[in-house]
Amino acid sequence: MNRTNISIKEQGDPMSANGTLVFLHCSTGSSAQWRKPFEHYSDRFHVIAPDLYGYGNMGAWHHRRALTLDDELEIVSAVFETLDHPVHLVGHSYGGAIALHTALRFPGRIKSLCLIEPVAFHLLFAGEMARGEAAREIGSLASDIEVSVISGFPLVAARRFVDYWNGKGTWVGLKVATKQAISKMMVKVCQDFQAVLTEPTQANAYKSIGAPTLILSGTLSPEPTRYIAQRLNQLIPGSRWHGIKGAGHMVPVSHPVQVNAAIDAHLRQVMTSSGQLAA
Repeated sequence: MNRTNISIKEQGDPMSANGTLVFLHCSTGSSAQWRKPFEHYSDRFHVIAPDLYGYGNMGAWHHRRALTLDDELEIVSAVFETLDHPVHLVGHSYGGAIALHTALRFPGRIKSLCLIEPVAFHLLFAGEMARGEAAREIGSLASDIEVSVISGFPLVAARRFVDYWNGKGTWVGLKVATKQAISKMMVKVCQDFQAVLTEPTQANAYKSIGAPTLILSGTLSPEPTRYIAQRLNQLIPGSRWHGIKGAGHMVPVSHPVQVNAAIDAHLRQVMTSSGQLAA
C-alpha cells in the first residue's frame, strides 16, 4: 500500500520546522473528525489525518480473514513513507488503539504520542490488567452489536453503539440521515471490535515505548476506557495522564479546546526538551 491507495486530509507546510502531526480517528469517524485540530495546528505544523479502513473515503476491508491492528497499520505506514522525519502521533478511541500499536511497531517513527481514550480492550481480558466487570461490559457491547448486525438490524446495533459511547438517549436526538449513515458502518465496527479484542500484545510490551506519551481521558467516559488509560499510564515509562473534566468518550469532539490545550502543553514540553520548538 502507498499514498495513492489511501484517503487523507492534509494541511500546513510539509517543511514546517515544528514537524508533522498525524491524527487517527475513532470507529464510525473519519479524517473529518479532526476539523478543529486542523484549524488549531495547521499554521504551525504539517497536519495529516488518514481515513481508516471502511471510513470516510477509504475502501472497506474485503479480505476473508479477520481484520487486525497490523492491517490498519498499513495505512499508517503509507503515511510514514511520504515523510522523512518522525511524527507526533495522536489517536482517539479505535485510532488510539492503532496509535498505541504503531508506537510498538514503528518506534523510530514516533517523536511523541498522544492517546485519547484508547480502546485497547484486549488488556481487560488477560494478565495482571484483567478487569472482570469492565471486560464483561465491553464483551456484552461487542456481542450485542454483532448479533444485531448478523440478524439484519444495523439500526439497532448503531443505537447500542452510539448510546454507549455518547450517553443514553443520544441516538434519539440524531437526524434520520445521520442514523442511517452510522448504521451502514456497523459491519466495520464489528471488525474493529474483533481487532482490538483479539490483539495478542501483552501488557508488559508497552513498557518498551520510549516516545514521550500523553494519555487523555474524559472524567465521565465509560469505566473500561478510563481504566485502560490509567493502566497504560502506569505501563508506559514517563507517560502523563490528564483527565478532561466533565467530558465523555468523545472528548476530542465535545471538548476540542481543552484537548488542544493539553496536546499543546505536551508538544511544547517534548519540543522544548529537544530544542526544536519553532514559532
